[in-house]
Amino acid sequence: MAEDVGVLARRLLAGALRLNESFLDLALEALAAGKAYREIRIPKHSGGVRILHEPCPTLMAVQEQILHLLYRLYKFPKDSPLFGYVPGRSIVDNAMFHGQELLEDRCGGERKSYYKLRFIPRWVVRLDLKDAFPSVKTELLRPMYGSLLAYQPRRWSSCKLTPELLDKVVSFLLVFTTYQGCIPQGAPSSGYLLNLSLKYAGVIDRIQEICQRFKQPLRFSIYADDITISSKKRRISDRTIQQIMAAIEQGGWFRVNPKKTQRTRLKDRAHCIIGVVLTYRHQNSCPQWRQPILTLSQETLNHWRGCLHTAACLLEQGQEPSRESNGFSLEQVRGYAQWIRQVYVANHWPEWIKLPPSIRKPLERFEAANKAYQAKKLEVHLE
Repeated sequence: MAEDVGVLARRLLAGALRLNESFLDLALEALAAGKAYREIRIPKHSGGVRILHEPCPTLMAVQEQILHLLYRLYKFPKDSPLFGYVPGRSIVDNAMFHGQELLEDRCGGERKSYYKLRFIPRWVVRLDLKDAFPSVKTELLRPMYGSLLAYQPRRWSSCKLTPELLDKVVSFLLVFTTYQGCIPQGAPSSGYLLNLSLKYAGVIDRIQEICQRFKQPLRFSIYADDITISSKKRRISDRTIQQIMAAIEQGGWFRVNPKKTQRTRLKDRAHCIIGVVLTYRHQNSCPQWRQPILTLSQETLNHWRGCLHTAACLLEQGQEPSRESNGFSLEQVRGYAQWIRQVYVANHWPEWIKLPPSIRKPLERFEAANKAYQAKKLEVHLE
């Protein structure tokens, strides 16, 4: 009977993932042989090493389909404070959230609502989740998977679920999405599972409850393992910070890294939220006039200028940068090139859209080299 349940669960999961059962078998064989993941060590800017576990192509394809299944099972609402690993949201949206307001325009008798950066918060507190991905363990994922699958069975199952069958499907999902008892950083499904775990563990609701206590509520957002809390005027007290940290650590699943906790005031310096700087820009002809803008720090621009230059040189020689040799992949550089443009375009002011001279030329050179490289690859493929 146990074998029949296992076979049925595998067939059911393959149908939900829109994959052949043989494809799942290949992924299971790679896991059993210990060849499913490749460890990648990337030096951090602040020192130390970031360890990623990249799945093999077969397992990666399974995890990507599991990610699409999770999208179908639970979609975060538009007012969710989560910005990382959420379709349609970016690191720029995460920074803009802390200074944007909802505006309305009448155009041709129709009302159009949109968000625009209107102010810079006076106070910003940044918290960091310590070992966020390793904190999401199988003990937390098992009941979460069971709850998701049992809540809307029609979205993924074509037959009646029994507790035994549901438990077996959950076991398969745990095998495909965990490594050494937790979600691996580097797998396509891990980011969204981190978001779901923060929701399921009650972390988001507890932080929201604390932020809503004030007459002018605090704003908070989460991007991967970075939590940002902002206040337009009111100082965020030590007591409030301690309460938020206690709310995060309640339940014992997640921990805050106290060494990375920062509180900044606009009067002292501009706010930096995960690499994006929020500040005011003044006009020489009118010192009283100031416009809130998003920008990038000079340190960030200098770092990516070097990466763009290296990537452009390699592409012009017909080679691709790699994490092992260069510390970054071609996909990473493409993503950051798009991110750099997003930051400056997000201000919605033509005079600010111009990229800084220090990054404009390396960025344009990389984009031209990347376009030529992709065209050459396509020609070779067609031949």
